[in-house]
Amino acid sequence: MVNDNYMLYSNIIENEFHDFLKNNNNIYLKIIYYIKNLSLKVFNKIKYLLFKFILNIIKKIILKFILEIFTPYFLYIFLIIKPYLILILLYIDIYLNSILKQIEIIWEWFFHITVLFIELFNQKFFVPFQ
Repeated sequence: MVNDNYMLYSNIIENEFHDFLKNNNNIYLKIIYYIKNLSLKVFNKIKYLLFKFILNIIKKIILKFILEIFTPYFLYIFLIIKPYLILILLYIDIYLNSILKQIEIIWEWFFHITVLFIELFNQKFFVPFQ
């Protein structure tokens, strides 16, 4: 209830202040209003940065906790999966080599076609100087 009254009065004061600024071109009041708005922006930015900082600390703590608990399990799982991982990586390497060969062939064809187009263009449109 008290907070609602405070918000109501602050809005009334803010509206009166706006009206006063519109009616009177007092440079000092404009400067005060500008400083007030600037301080609010800075305060909001500080709140946001503080929140991000605290959130990052919480994330680091949680990650550290998870890693400390689950690292032995991760290592055990990795030891079990390692031979299969090697096979998968070998298969991917073979697959990548075939893709690279296809790209190389396509690039060679593209190069030959562009050379042919350039030669045709030169034959058709090239007029020697007389």
